[in-house]
Amino acid sequence: MASPKFSVCYLDVSENLATGMMPFFLLERPKTHDEPRPWAGQTEVARVGKFWVPLQSLFTEDQQWFFADKGEKVLVPVHAYRTASRSLTTIFGLGQQLAVLALASFQEKVREPLGRVIQVLGHDCTDLLDAFRCYCGFAFEVESK
Repeated sequence: MASPKFSVCYLDVSENLATGMMPFFLLERPKTHDEPRPWAGQTEVARVGKFWVPLQSLFTEDQQWFFADKGEKVLVPVHAYRTASRSLTTIFGLGQQLAVLALASFQEKVREPLGRVIQVLGHDCTDLLDAFRCYCGFAFEVESK
């Protein structure tokens, strides 16, 4: 079994901070091919990819997951997380903790082989004087059979 691919996407959360609305990232599902077919006119290119997305904070005990295998985009919730203190190492530690929690929850709920992990990071972390608030979301693409 090959190791899953990992990628990071960034989302500007400044508008969400101003409005108080929860940020979401629109992850584009891959197309079956990117170039237009020479014999076809205006046609819709099929989308592929089956994605699982955690819906709540990863610190939620009974994590609910959303399955997306249709449509052009996958809606990825980007949750706010607070570090234990105001230091850069706690930001690093929070990121590792979230990744481990997300993977463990995914493996507990989904029994399909993992093909790709997408981590969405909100730009920037908010300085709370005694801690940082960071923003993170995940999408897990399973291998198609």
